[in-house]
Amino acid sequence: MPDGAQGQESVSVTEEGAARPNGDQPSGARGHRSGGALESRGGVFADAPPLSLLAAMGAWAALVIQKIALPMVSRSADHEQLLRVANWGEFGANLAAVAGIPALILGVHAFVRPSAYVRPGRRTLIGSFTLLLTTMTMWATVFDRSTTTREIVLYGLGAAHVLSVLVVMGALPFCRSGVAYAVVLAAAATGLFGLMGHVLELLAKEHLGLGTGAKWMRGVGEVGYLLTLVSAAGYVLRSARRHREWIPSFVTFLIFGVLCAAFVLASRTLGKDFSLIVYHAQRLRLLLDASPVLYAAPLSLGASAALGALLSSDPAQRQVAVGTLLLLAGGYTPRSPVQLLVMALGACLLARSVISRG
Repeated sequence: MPDGAQGQESVSVTEEGAARPNGDQPSGARGHRSGGALESRGGVFADAPPLSLLAAMGAWAALVIQKIALPMVSRSADHEQLLRVANWGEFGANLAAVAGIPALILGVHAFVRPSAYVRPGRRTLIGSFTLLLTTMTMWATVFDRSTTTREIVLYGLGAAHVLSVLVVMGALPFCRSGVAYAVVLAAAATGLFGLMGHVLELLAKEHLGLGTGAKWMRGVGEVGYLLTLVSAAGYVLRSARRHREWIPSFVTFLIFGVLCAAFVLASRTLGKDFSLIVYHAQRLRLLLDASPVLYAAPLSLGASAALGALLSSDPAQRQVAVGTLLLLAGGYTPRSPVQLLVMALGACLLARSVISRG
């Protein structure tokens, strides 16, 4: 060893993001992963992309105004007031699109950049579907609605669901806990079965025998969507307990109780109209005929855990929070271009968080 190097050891980055001497590395870890992949886990994937929180705020503003507030006041308000409220909802949707497009591009950049982490074929697919989805969303946002044809929306729907599955399955090798596996597999099932159900619904218009298959596919995807929200909540609560962050946990349980109570109260007050509001806001069908209150626990848990995790000191947990809020704002199998963008961005943020922390 040269004299100037005596007493010094080269330092490498471990999977947990901590630095330790090369001599202390497990023998099986040397050469197993390249420095590019290890760097990605510790740095590139930990922080939410810029503008993602702004996109979530815009998407939630559009959701609350267009899907919840307008149906509730449509019978009592006059046309001018409804138009004014609808304009605010349109502003929220445009804000979600303007902020969500660059956020999605920055979010998937870590997946498509040359590295040992993602194989070239998957990088090409992720980049291609991202380009298709963002182009479709920009078209629908900039140009008049009459120019956004049914075919454009269908292309965007397919691109958003396939992109969601690709990015979340990319996080599967990095899962280190049961709840992380649950987040990834549930999110992948949501995108896969949701897309298959929609395709079968379209084919069922010509082949009536496919209607039952479409219903089953859609039902499985809906269960996956609800499990994604529940498992994401478990993921952030587990992390809060490990890091002894009691304030986010307290806020989570407090908001959960308030949202559940509000859900039950709204159901009793609005009656059958509440089922329609739940459907238009989340596109959930499986339990509506029984009682929309059955959705109170998973939806409230996902929203409350996300709001609580925004107070966490861990950037990866804040990224899970934003991703969960985006998924809730998009709902299950969305149809509008902006909601499709929001759904894909939410899945991307969940995958990035799992990759960075396992």
